[in-house]
Formats: sequence, structure tokens, C-alpha cells
Amino acid sequence: MNNNIQNQIFAHPPWRLHGDAFILNYWLNPFFLKTAKRFRLAPSPLGRMVNVMLIRYQDSPVGPYDELLIMDHPLLYKHRLSTIPKIYVSTQASLVHGQQLWGIPKELAEFEWLEKRRSHLLYCASSAARDVNLSGAAEKQHLVLYQ
Repeated sequence: MNNNIQNQIFAHPPWRLHGDAFILNYWLNPFFLKTAKRFRLAPSPLGRMVNVMLIRYQDSPVGPYDELLIMDHPLLYKHRLSTIPKIYVSTQASLVHGQQLWGIPKELAEFEWLEKRRSHLLYCASSAARDVNLSGAAEKQHLVLYQ
């Protein structure tokens, strides 16, 4: 491990995290799986279930941070476990700890949360915006969430 990166590791496992989360379940058809290669989802002739998780950690060993991840659930006959092919976080500390301690492919992104009445609006920018937007445009992408 690079000495500079090793100096950034200060929160060793186990981690106790506290926060709020939205978990969205999607069934992706085979066509989407073929065209969305940037998400690194395994191909399937039948399609598959994925979870999109949006999490606001108010308390963690590396401080508060936001996280957007995709969890892929291959079909059982493929003998593969669930994987996290894409994950975005809002802080460098979370990125470094996730990559170095657990090998999680975290990428840095900017998050902006707005709350109005009973709905939540999330803006996600940086490399995450280009991945969420299949057209490749770099403008901020937003997701509307309801409680």
C-alpha cells in the first residue's frame, strides 16, 4: 500500500454507521443490461433485479458522508453472489477507506439534497452524473424521492 494512502487510513473495522436510506428496487431487462455497460452489470438473457441505494450517513468513523450505490443480484443458476459494481461517495475519506480496507470500487461525486414537504430531491454531479445520464452529458442529474 502506498505510504501516502496508508497515512490516510485512520478508521479500522468494524464500522458502526448511522444514517437514513432510500432503497429502490428495479427489474432491468436484457436490452438495458446490454446498453448500460458503464454500470458493469453482468449480462443476462432474462434480466435481473438491482437495488439502487441512496444513503446519508450522519455518523461514521470517517465522519458524515453520502453514498449512491448499485447492487447487482445475478440469477441463482449463475452461482455468483451479489456485487456492488458502482458506488459513489461524497468524501475522500470514505473513498480511500472503502478502496483500501474492503476493495470497494468507490468513486467521488458531489451530492446536493433538498427537502420540501414530504419529498426529497437529490442532485448528483461529477463522474456520477455522466454515469447516471446514459447520454453522457455532464450536467447535474436529479432523482426525486418520497418518504
